[in-house]
Amino acid sequence: MKSLPSNEENESIEKEESNCFLEMLKGINGIEKQQTKKKLLDSLRKLHLPSYFLSQPKDTSSKINETIISVNSSINDEELLIEEIKEQNISFSLVELSPPLISNIPSTIKKVETLDPNLLRNLCHQYPGQSSETEGYQASEFQQFVLNHMDTQRKYCGHSIGLMILATGLGKTILAILDIQREIARIKETDKECKDFKFLFLVHSRVIRDATFVKFKNHFSSFFTSDANFLNVNETELNTSDSVFESKAKKAKFIFCLFQSFDKLSTTVVGGITHCIIDEVHHLIATTYHKVHQTLMESLKIRYVLGMTATLIHRDDPVGEKLKKMFREAVYINLSWNLAKTLGFFPTVEYLEYLPSTLQSNLEIKIYDQMLKECFNEYVNPKKCLEIFIRMLDRSLAQVGMNNDEQVRKKLNPEYVANSFLQLVIEQKNANLPPKRKTIIFTNNCDNADKIASLINKESKSLGEQQHAHSLHYKLGTKKIKSIIEEFNSGKINVLVNVMMVNEGFDVKDVDCLVLARQTESETVFLQQIGRALRKDKNGKVVIIFDLALNLRKRWKRLFNDEFTHEEELKRMITEFWTVNNFVGNPFNLQQSID
Repeated sequence: MKSLPSNEENESIEKEESNCFLEMLKGINGIEKQQTKKKLLDSLRKLHLPSYFLSQPKDTSSKINETIISVNSSINDEELLIEEIKEQNISFSLVELSPPLISNIPSTIKKVETLDPNLLRNLCHQYPGQSSETEGYQASEFQQFVLNHMDTQRKYCGHSIGLMILATGLGKTILAILDIQREIARIKETDKECKDFKFLFLVHSRVIRDATFVKFKNHFSSFFTSDANFLNVNETELNTSDSVFESKAKKAKFIFCLFQSFDKLSTTVVGGITHCIIDEVHHLIATTYHKVHQTLMESLKIRYVLGMTATLIHRDDPVGEKLKKMFREAVYINLSWNLAKTLGFFPTVEYLEYLPSTLQSNLEIKIYDQMLKECFNEYVNPKKCLEIFIRMLDRSLAQVGMNNDEQVRKKLNPEYVANSFLQLVIEQKNANLPPKRKTIIFTNNCDNADKIASLINKESKSLGEQQHAHSLHYKLGTKKIKSIIEEFNSGKINVLVNVMMVNEGFDVKDVDCLVLARQTESETVFLQQIGRALRKDKNGKVVIIFDLALNLRKRWKRLFNDEFTHEEELKRMITEFWTVNNFVGNPFNLQQSID
């Protein structure tokens, strides 16, 4: 019979266990010698814990106390432990835990092994889409591998609390949905109606909350058929009476909530949560949000907590130690955006900025590459290089007249956007490069989208480079939107002029050109937008990202000012980003053509 680890690193853990075993499950209903062994095993399965976390029940004979202590302190293999309990004819009744179970589990004896990202290098890792032949999302080869790893590690370490660090664009939300699907499948083996299941999704952003709500509902509504099973804790719901909201929250199997609204959930509702996913989990480091985490971990029924974020490193937690400690040191996968790029998870990307002012004025506006080389080199103080770079970015945005929302809106008018895109089309042809198959243009309002699409169709024909453009926005209605997406996927339309419709949630294929023609203040939206073109294909496509709004410069400024961004990590993000070039078109002749 194997013993628990006895090296110096684990001595303190073992000592803590010895003390905790007698106190961990105070409040248990008690032991009944005549209870069947099946009852014990069912209890263990429901708790989703390894058997060595059993503890001394109250009011039992000293002989049985000694037996249980002996079993717990000497066996770390679940099957062997169960055999030992069978031999000694010991069994437990179903338990009610007080104090809460998870918060009293000692530090993990068996440490979770983080998945080696190199094992994923050659797997298909594209975003899964919804298929017309199947309901809901289907796991890609990449996702299947990650899900299997998480299952294995949870079984090995004996609990379902951990972190998933995955770059935006690689499908965290879909992975989360498929992971919960597996959890539900296991529950249904003994509880067909899933009565003992209640899910909570927590995040700081309304955009993420609402988009995730739609995805989960679409995926799980075939089993949880009633709309009452899904509750989005938005402003509308919060404005209902307390009794109505409480009733909805109690009935719902899936609740989607902001950290800021968590205190609106009653103790009864929170106490019924069995599964919780926390997105952008690094926000838990903040004192206010940390209290939310503590409350959840003290819940009586909670047995699954998954934290998701794009990076483990943040300003207030430089190496991620605080966050890992909150999740039992369990990191299932740590695949940052930079690592994903280094491992070749994305296609080749040409990132282009457009600074026409450099041709039309005497201003010395530095191009991006020039600023990068001036700031990040061996002659610049490493402690000052980031600050100098940000100052340069700020000055350049002021020079080009794109330093605030109003300036950007005036600059990115329909004529300017259509003009710039058609210049790009012509330059591709003049360079004997193949035309881009599918382009998405991101703009800021419906009227502009309609005008841009109209201008592109009209002027591209006169230039002999016919494009088939169509606007895409909510005013078109659900049926029309679906039809346009289908025509875009089939190739009948090759340019989508989009207003907040394909940032995420739509399955658009073969995109190899993006035009950023709207200011983006959200890191999530920025990465979702460029993620629309980052699906690799077998032909080795080359993607062009044409940044008219100079969003990359604003991105670095925004992250520099973000209290959750660690400076060393930001330096790596900047220096390891794709090469950024300045696009030089011919605005005068083409502008005359459009006029």
